[in-house]
Amino acid sequence: MASDEDETRTNKAGREMDSEGRFVQKFDKEDVMKVFDMVEGPAIVAGDVAEAYDSQAETARRRLRELYADGRVDKRKARKRVLWWRTDEDGPDVADVLAGNDPETILKLLSLNLGEAITVGDTVYENGSQHSIEE
Repeated sequence: MASDEDETRTNKAGREMDSEGRFVQKFDKEDVMKVFDMVEGPAIVAGDVAEAYDSQAETARRRLRELYADGRVDKRKARKRVLWWRTDEDGPDVADVLAGNDPETILKLLSLNLGEAITVGDTVYENGSQHSIEE
């Protein structure tokens, strides 16, 4: 027979809840760390985590902030996005990658990793390359 702790129910919004009415966690901090190995490049954004676990971006940001508080990831704001990277010895040092490249290369890498175009003035950085806004 299952204990009360094992019993779950679903609320009106379709979210699973435990027997005490708390939401059941879809993924934990260790799952978030696995996303670094799922994406190309040394950094991730909250959208990578949300997509990997079919969850809300706010939930992904909350888990990333927990990892930041634990000292397991570091962050840097780039335009309107926050880039997150591992602080452990196994992961590449993103600060070194950023410091060793010119801004154009960084924007190309960022557009490739985000999968979105970045426009700066008359230049568009898209899929790891650049072109003028008129093209």
